[in-house]
Amino acid sequence: MEKELTHFFNTTLANALINLEIDSAAVWGDMNAKQMLIHLIQSSKMMYFGNSTLLIKEEYIEKAIAFLYSDKEIKRGLVVPKELGYSFEDNITKGIDELKEELENLKQFIMNNN
Repeated sequence: MEKELTHFFNTTLANALINLEIDSAAVWGDMNAKQMLIHLIQSSKMMYFGNSTLLIKEEYIEKAIAFLYSDKEIKRGLVVPKELGYSFEDNITKGIDELKEELENLKQFIMNNN
């Protein structure tokens, strides 16, 4: 697992961040570049820092947790209903370069403390 995480951070994520622009098209899914960065930042903070900011509305938490603990894959083209969670851009004023830097800083922290 640690080797996979290191490879992901040092290769996959690093290359993706270098090439990511505000108008980069999604490979699959419907998030734009800024929304995906926010998603990765918020998810990383939840996993590694215990951030309790909910990304999913309370009435959907139980189902979401059950999915995360299952072996089900997220299928390409999956449309997540808007009522399921909060907007990835609510109260976010940072630009894409600031978000990329924040994710890079999180990556460095996680790598140095794993």
